[in-house]
Amino acid sequence: MAGLPALAMLLGCRLFHPAEPLPEEAELAGGNLVPNPLFIPAGDREFIWNQIIDEIDNYFVILREERVQNVAGILTEGQIQTRPQVGATFLEPWRADSTTRYERTLATLQSIRRTARARVIPVEDGQLLDIVVLKELEHLDRPAQATAGAVIARHDQSVIREEVPPGTFSITPGWIPQGRDVALEQRILNNLRGRLCNPNTPARLP
Repeated sequence: MAGLPALAMLLGCRLFHPAEPLPEEAELAGGNLVPNPLFIPAGDREFIWNQIIDEIDNYFVILREERVQNVAGILTEGQIQTRPQVGATFLEPWRADSTTRYERTLATLQSIRRTARARVIPVEDGQLLDIVVLKELEHLDRPAQATAGAVIARHDQSVIREEVPPGTFSITPGWIPQGRDVALEQRILNNLRGRLCNPNTPARLP
């Protein structure tokens, strides 16, 4: 029994310290990245737009889209905004928004959601596709199924009436930004490059 405190401390360190990057994540960070924004050579704008929508729709529900339009001879910037999407867990192998084992493990153990935004910027001889995927962690006032602390005694003679049984749910103060999900951005861009570009197409800047 004497070894239990030491084991608990060891497990605590393993649980609460960030995990080491997996090989698949290290490869994404190793410099073999698809350019973002991605240059898409000139072509049928309707076809290109539909391909972008079709790819993003594999991971997110589209909230709003504004297509590239020709206004008085000037091409406007197209934009796509998605709804927040809760991250795929190990119980949802058909979903692909959790790109690595680490991301899928994290989404299984935590409440993670992502939102995507795409910009289609007309340039000479083509378009630039800029993809941003933002990841957020749910911020709860306490663990979702916890009962400790659900009822707090008050000493100011106030009368408190509970509308629901204590501990039925946890309040969500909000979501904590976790930065960009580069791995998912790269998956989307790589798939679209295969659909719309020559793989050797050089990067272009706005």
